Amino acid sequence: MFSMCAIVGGLNVAPVRRFKRMWGEVGGKLVDGLREMEGVMSPYQNMKAYRERIAGVVSPIVPALRTRGKRKGGSKCIYVCL
Repeated sequence: MFSMCAIVGGLNVAPVRRFKRMWGEVGGKLVDGLREMEGVMSPYQNMKAYRERIAGVVSPIVPALRTRGKRKGGSKCIYVCL
């Protein structure tokens, strides 16, 4: 969890956000994935979105930064389910 927060936070600091040329070359799917991660890792209401996402996954899980691919059942998953 903390690694994902660090990655999302690092990509959102002002000096990185100002690299307009770099962000212009990043694919739309990756930017959408970053936006999804921002929503999941939001500190709003004590990480409510993260806790809800964790609650919906069958244990045991290993948190992982993953936005591509699909889990059984076709739903997007940001966790590797064992």
